Amino acid sequence: MKKSIAKFLLIACPFFFITNCTNEDKNDQNEEIETKTEGTPYSNYEVGWTMTVPEGWEIISKDQLDKNMKNGQDIIAESSTVNLNYDGLTHLINFKKDDYNQFMSTMEPFELEYAGEWEENNQMVYDFLYETYTFQGIEIDTSSRTTKLDGLLFHIFSITLYTPDGLVLMYEDMYGRYINGYDFSIIITYNNTDDKVLLERVIRQSKFTLRD
Repeated sequence: MKKSIAKFLLIACPFFFITNCTNEDKNDQNEEIETKTEGTPYSNYEVGWTMTVPEGWEIISKDQLDKNMKNGQDIIAESSTVNLNYDGLTHLINFKKDDYNQFMSTMEPFELEYAGEWEENNQMVYDFLYETYTFQGIEIDTSSRTTKLDGLLFHIFSITLYTPDGLVLMYEDMYGRYINGYDFSIIITYNNTDDKVLLERVIRQSKFTLRD
Protein backbone atom coordinates (compact mmCIF):
# COMPACT_ATOMS: atom_id res chain seq x y z
CA MET A 1 0.00 0.00 0.00
CA LYS A 2 1.22 3.49 -0.74
CA LYS A 3 2.72 5.83 1.82
CA SER A 4 0.62 7.62 4.46
CA ILE A 5 -1.84 4.72 4.82
CA ALA A 6 -0.53 4.06 8.35
CA LYS A 7 -2.89 6.65 9.83
CA PHE A 8 -5.68 4.23 8.93
CA LEU A 9 -4.86 2.28 12.09
CA LEU A 10 -5.45 5.34 14.23
CA ILE A 11 -8.78 6.03 12.51
CA ALA A 12 -9.98 2.47 13.02
CA CYS A 13 -8.74 2.21 16.61
CA PRO A 14 -11.70 3.87 18.39
CA PHE A 15 -14.15 1.29 17.04
CA PHE A 16 -12.09 -1.90 16.97
CA PHE A 17 -10.62 -1.26 20.42
CA ILE A 18 -13.41 0.53 22.19
CA THR A 19 -12.43 -1.18 25.45
CA ASN A 20 -8.67 -1.39 24.87
CA CYS A 21 -7.77 1.98 23.39
CA THR A 22 -8.05 3.84 26.67
CA ASN A 23 -7.01 1.28 29.31
CA GLU A 24 -3.69 3.04 29.87
CA ASP A 25 -1.41 3.67 32.80
CA LYS A 26 -1.87 7.34 33.56
CA ASN A 27 1.78 7.56 34.61
CA ASP A 28 2.92 6.22 31.20
CA GLN A 29 2.97 9.51 29.33
CA ASN A 30 4.75 10.52 26.16
CA GLU A 31 7.68 12.73 27.20
CA GLU A 32 6.82 15.26 24.50
CA ILE A 33 3.38 15.97 25.93
CA GLU A 34 3.92 14.87 29.52
CA THR A 35 4.21 18.44 30.75
CA LYS A 36 1.19 19.61 28.78
CA THR A 37 -1.84 20.11 30.96
CA GLU A 38 -5.45 20.74 30.09
CA GLY A 39 -6.27 24.33 29.32
CA THR A 40 -2.73 25.12 28.09
CA PRO A 41 -1.51 25.44 24.49
CA TYR A 42 0.16 22.62 22.58
CA SER A 43 2.43 23.46 19.63
CA ASN A 44 4.26 21.54 16.92
CA TYR A 45 6.78 23.48 14.85
CA GLU A 46 7.06 20.99 11.94
CA VAL A 47 3.52 21.75 10.82
CA GLY A 48 3.30 25.12 12.58
CA TRP A 49 0.24 24.10 14.60
CA THR A 50 -0.96 25.46 17.95
CA MET A 51 -4.09 24.39 19.83
CA THR A 52 -5.40 24.19 23.41
CA VAL A 53 -6.39 21.04 25.29
CA PRO A 54 -9.87 21.49 26.80
CA GLU A 55 -10.32 21.26 30.53
CA GLY A 56 -11.50 17.94 31.90
CA TRP A 57 -10.03 15.81 29.10
CA GLU A 58 -7.26 13.26 29.72
CA ILE A 59 -4.09 13.10 27.61
CA ILE A 60 -3.46 9.69 25.99
CA SER A 61 0.12 8.44 26.07
CA LYS A 62 2.14 7.75 22.93
CA ASP A 63 3.06 4.30 24.24
CA GLN A 64 -0.59 3.35 24.60
CA LEU A 65 -1.36 4.57 21.08
CA ASP A 66 1.56 2.53 19.71
CA LYS A 67 0.25 -0.57 21.47
CA ASN A 68 -3.23 -0.06 20.07
CA MET A 69 -1.92 0.43 16.53
CA LYS A 70 0.27 -2.65 16.76
CA ASN A 71 -2.72 -4.72 17.90
CA GLY A 72 -4.73 -3.21 15.06
CA GLN A 73 -2.45 -4.79 12.50
CA ASP A 74 -3.78 -8.20 13.51
CA ILE A 75 -7.37 -7.19 12.84
CA ILE A 76 -6.51 -5.53 9.53
CA ALA A 77 -4.69 -8.71 8.48
CA GLU A 78 -8.03 -10.55 8.55
CA SER A 79 -9.41 -8.45 5.69
CA SER A 80 -6.31 -7.44 3.74
CA THR A 81 -2.87 -8.67 2.71
CA VAL A 82 -1.52 -5.13 3.13
CA ASN A 83 1.23 -4.71 5.71
CA LEU A 84 0.58 -1.41 7.47
CA ASN A 85 3.91 0.01 8.61
CA TYR A 86 3.46 2.97 10.92
CA ASP A 87 7.14 3.56 11.75
CA GLY A 88 7.06 6.99 10.08
CA LEU A 89 3.88 8.09 11.84
CA THR A 90 4.34 10.61 14.67
CA HIS A 91 1.69 11.01 17.35
CA LEU A 92 1.07 14.63 18.24
CA ILE A 93 -1.44 15.63 20.95
CA ASN A 94 -4.07 13.00 21.82
CA PHE A 95 -6.69 13.26 24.53
CA LYS A 96 -10.05 11.80 25.52
CA LYS A 97 -13.07 12.31 27.68
CA ASP A 98 -14.08 8.65 27.55
CA ASP A 99 -13.95 5.66 25.16
CA TYR A 100 -16.22 7.29 22.59
CA ASN A 101 -15.15 10.92 22.71
CA GLN A 102 -11.54 11.47 21.69
CA PHE A 103 -9.16 13.82 19.88
CA MET A 104 -6.17 12.41 18.01
CA SER A 105 -3.57 14.02 15.78
CA THR A 106 -0.65 12.75 13.73
CA MET A 107 1.87 13.75 11.13
CA GLU A 108 3.75 11.56 8.68
CA PRO A 109 6.45 12.50 6.15
CA PHE A 110 5.02 12.63 2.63
CA GLU A 111 7.31 13.48 -0.26
CA LEU A 112 5.23 14.73 -3.17
CA GLU A 113 6.25 13.30 -6.53
CA TYR A 114 3.51 14.94 -8.60
CA ALA A 115 0.60 17.33 -8.24
CA GLY A 116 -2.46 15.72 -6.70
CA GLU A 117 -0.58 12.79 -5.17
CA TRP A 118 -1.58 13.65 -1.60
CA GLU A 119 -5.26 13.82 -2.61
CA GLU A 120 -5.01 10.44 -4.39
CA ASN A 121 -3.41 8.87 -1.34
CA ASN A 122 -6.07 10.34 0.92
CA GLN A 123 -8.81 8.77 -1.20
CA MET A 124 -6.94 5.46 -1.00
CA VAL A 125 -7.07 5.65 2.78
CA TYR A 126 -10.81 6.36 2.69
CA ASP A 127 -11.49 3.43 0.34
CA PHE A 128 -9.33 1.08 2.38
CA LEU A 129 -11.10 2.12 5.56
CA TYR A 130 -14.53 1.51 4.05
CA GLU A 131 -13.53 -1.93 2.72
CA THR A 132 -12.10 -3.01 6.06
CA TYR A 133 -15.17 -1.99 8.07
CA THR A 134 -17.39 -3.73 5.50
CA PHE A 135 -15.33 -6.92 5.67
CA GLN A 136 -15.76 -6.93 9.46
CA GLY A 137 -19.54 -6.76 8.97
CA ILE A 138 -19.75 -3.24 10.38
CA GLU A 139 -22.39 -0.94 8.91
CA ILE A 140 -21.16 2.58 8.22
CA ASP A 141 -22.09 5.71 6.28
CA THR A 142 -19.40 8.02 4.91
CA SER A 143 -19.17 11.51 3.44
CA SER A 144 -16.46 13.95 2.35
CA ARG A 145 -16.21 17.73 2.38
CA THR A 146 -13.73 20.56 2.83
CA THR A 147 -13.41 23.39 5.34
CA LYS A 148 -10.97 26.15 6.22
CA LEU A 149 -9.05 26.28 9.48
CA ASP A 150 -7.19 29.51 10.14
CA GLY A 151 -7.50 30.21 6.42
CA LEU A 152 -6.07 26.84 5.31
CA LEU A 153 -8.15 24.36 3.30
CA PHE A 154 -8.62 20.97 4.99
CA HIS A 155 -10.26 17.82 3.65
CA ILE A 156 -12.74 16.11 6.00
CA PHE A 157 -13.76 12.45 5.81
CA SER A 158 -16.71 11.59 8.10
CA ILE A 159 -17.90 8.18 9.22
CA THR A 160 -21.04 7.15 11.08
CA LEU A 161 -20.69 3.73 12.74
CA TYR A 162 -23.72 1.64 13.68
CA THR A 163 -24.37 -1.12 16.17
CA PRO A 164 -25.61 -4.52 14.89
CA ASP A 165 -29.19 -3.46 15.61
CA GLY A 166 -28.86 -0.32 13.47
CA LEU A 167 -28.38 2.32 16.16
CA VAL A 168 -25.66 4.96 15.85
CA LEU A 169 -22.66 3.96 17.95
CA MET A 170 -20.32 6.87 17.26
CA TYR A 171 -19.07 9.34 14.70
CA GLU A 172 -15.56 9.94 13.35
CA ASP A 173 -14.32 13.02 11.49
CA MET A 174 -10.83 13.07 10.00
CA TYR A 175 -9.35 16.45 9.04
CA GLY A 176 -6.35 16.25 6.73
CA ARG A 177 -3.93 18.53 4.92
CA TYR A 178 -0.48 18.43 3.36
CA ILE A 179 1.73 20.87 5.32
CA ASN A 180 5.48 21.45 5.02
CA GLY A 181 6.24 17.96 3.68
CA TYR A 182 3.91 16.14 6.10
CA ASP A 183 0.55 14.44 5.88
CA PHE A 184 -1.13 16.11 8.88
CA SER A 185 -4.31 14.67 10.39
CA ILE A 186 -6.71 15.52 13.19
CA ILE A 187 -9.25 12.81 14.06
CA ILE A 188 -12.17 13.31 16.42
CA THR A 189 -14.68 10.74 17.62
CA TYR A 190 -17.89 11.54 19.48
CA ASN A 191 -21.30 10.13 20.36
CA ASN A 192 -23.16 13.25 21.49
CA THR A 193 -23.75 16.80 20.33
CA ASP A 194 -22.08 18.57 23.27
CA ASP A 195 -18.76 16.81 22.79
CA LYS A 196 -18.98 17.24 19.01
CA VAL A 197 -19.40 20.99 19.45
CA LEU A 198 -16.50 21.17 21.94
CA LEU A 199 -14.11 19.16 19.74
CA GLU A 200 -15.01 21.16 16.64
CA ARG A 201 -14.41 24.37 18.58
CA VAL A 202 -10.95 23.12 19.59
CA ILE A 203 -10.16 22.42 15.94
CA ARG A 204 -11.51 25.73 14.66
CA GLN A 205 -9.51 27.66 17.23
CA SER A 206 -6.27 26.06 15.97
CA LYS A 207 -3.63 28.38 14.55
CA PHE A 208 -1.08 27.62 11.83
CA THR A 209 2.11 29.56 11.23
CA LEU A 210 3.02 27.52 8.12
CA ARG A 211 0.83 28.21 5.13
CA ASP A 212 1.87 25.49 2.66
